[in-house]
Amino acid sequence: MTGAWAVLAGDTPCGFAGRVVGYRRAARVALEGEVKGAKGLLAHEFFADYGRNLRSGFTAFADLDAAEVAAAARVREMLCDLAESGSDTADLDADEQRCLLMRGMLLLPNWQVPLPQEPQRLPEDVLERWVHWASLPPFLGRAGEDLAWVAHVARLLDWIADGLDATQSADLDARDAALRRRLLRLLSGLDLGQLLLVDAPLNAVQRARNRVLEHVALRSGTPRSAVRALPVKGVDFPVSEPQKQRIGILCRTFEKGPDSEAVVAFFRRFDPAHYEIYAYSVGFRDRVASRDPEFDTRFDNAITHRRELPGDPSGIRSQILADDLDVFLYANATTYGIQPMDIALYHRVAPVQAVLNSHVPMAMGYPSFDAVITGLSDDPAQEVAQEQHSETLIRVPGPVISYLTSFEPRKTPALSRADLGLLDTDIVMMNAGSSMKLRHESLRAMMRSVVDVPHAKLLLAPYNPGWAARSLAFAFNVQVAEVAAEVGLDPARIVILGELSVTEAEAALSCADIYLNPFPHGGATMTHLALIYGVPPVTLRRGSTRSIDQFLVSALGFEELLASDVEAYVALAQRLARDTALRTDTATRLKQAARNPVFVDSPQHSKAMQKALEHLVRNA
Repeated sequence: MTGAWAVLAGDTPCGFAGRVVGYRRAARVALEGEVKGAKGLLAHEFFADYGRNLRSGFTAFADLDAAEVAAAARVREMLCDLAESGSDTADLDADEQRCLLMRGMLLLPNWQVPLPQEPQRLPEDVLERWVHWASLPPFLGRAGEDLAWVAHVARLLDWIADGLDATQSADLDARDAALRRRLLRLLSGLDLGQLLLVDAPLNAVQRARNRVLEHVALRSGTPRSAVRALPVKGVDFPVSEPQKQRIGILCRTFEKGPDSEAVVAFFRRFDPAHYEIYAYSVGFRDRVASRDPEFDTRFDNAITHRRELPGDPSGIRSQILADDLDVFLYANATTYGIQPMDIALYHRVAPVQAVLNSHVPMAMGYPSFDAVITGLSDDPAQEVAQEQHSETLIRVPGPVISYLTSFEPRKTPALSRADLGLLDTDIVMMNAGSSMKLRHESLRAMMRSVVDVPHAKLLLAPYNPGWAARSLAFAFNVQVAEVAAEVGLDPARIVILGELSVTEAEAALSCADIYLNPFPHGGATMTHLALIYGVPPVTLRRGSTRSIDQFLVSALGFEELLASDVEAYVALAQRLARDTALRTDTATRLKQAARNPVFVDSPQHSKAMQKALEHLVRNA
């Protein structure tokens, strides 16, 4: 409906939002009256599969009129009363509770509603729908919503942990046993992936998640108690003593792509006399992964063993423990929550464990992980803060990530400016990050960069099929319209592209003058592409592990493209847009430097990573 398969994405169909709002108002009024069959209505697919509505942008169509604002406040007050034990609202009969909950789902975001303190008092279907609604990831497109949702997630996880604490006795009555089963079912579908994208301290979330995992994580099997000793010159080892340390790394895929290239580049210069490498794959594929026999050979030359992991926690844990590892490295960012991988790996599988910031935007927060290997900022004031992490931060100078091969500009781009509705005289500022990366502050900064520059346009390619594809198109259109109105940017100066192939995305980038990196979660691949195409990537420094784009830019020697705060980010983008000579000179120097980038085919990178691991093992 939004034309996402076309090169240019279309607007939300005329009248669609108005009809949605009209139906919502009619439903709210109906639910305030006497409702027959409330139980069946609560079981209707609209409420039972409410996550689909949230993803499609139902709650993004806010537009509450005065009556709805008053109704929303009253519903929230009543749900708060119902959530508290012994309140007057608890005297509502079952159908009245069902109607109240449905009104709440129509009018309120789930993070504004508390969780029931005595869930056993509620009708089974009310409790089921309430906690399911509370667990769903909403669309977060407005100022302050990210922080509010993070606080809600911490409360939700603590609520689940409290329920599991209270129902762990062996002689539970039927209601408590049913509650425990419900909580465990809830965990199996819990999706907290948006936490990878928001800029907020996660200490409270991680503490609460660990409380839950103490109940459900597997403890089977015992890793070796200490790292194998490596041979030392002049010291004889018993024949039976293994003299290679086993390093395991969990990655997305073994197929050729940026992530798997980075895994091979990490290990390619590790000393084969001292280290035996085991790679584990979760079999994740996106649009940039492909089969490549030449890459397979390079993979096998650097990594001794491949292991395809099963999907169940027990199988995952058993497979990794069977390899008797000395060091385990986590380099898979496909999920975040209480997923099979978390259940399998919460408890230790090796004497030394670390997260690679090259692949994972945030620490695990598990007691079993000792360190996070991250970058060293060019600005000490923007360094990642140790106090926000339970793991030790090991800061390594340089780009943090390395690839085997550099991207090459395509000689015959698949798209031209005319194809994208752009003029040759336009100054095009582009972002190709998923719509999920375009948090409110980031999108606002991009629009502020454009609004005061004559002939400037904002080019967005938000429908990455490796992320949410076009599923958030309705909500994203609302977000774009609201932020544009907020900063005073004419929507005609915003061009939104549809779901693009890799070739089309690169072609679109070749039409841009400036690349605007998103924040807090940037992207190494698009930054790499911008550099080799000579499109200056304006990048925000930040004391966060959620992006490594800043390390790529600084490693290439272009600290001038780094800004230390949002105001400086906007000013830098505008300066490049207004000064043609500066922009041209920067682009020329970028292309020259990117011919031999330090983050491609770098033996020094692999040696630096080996030294970082040796330091970790010595100090673990």
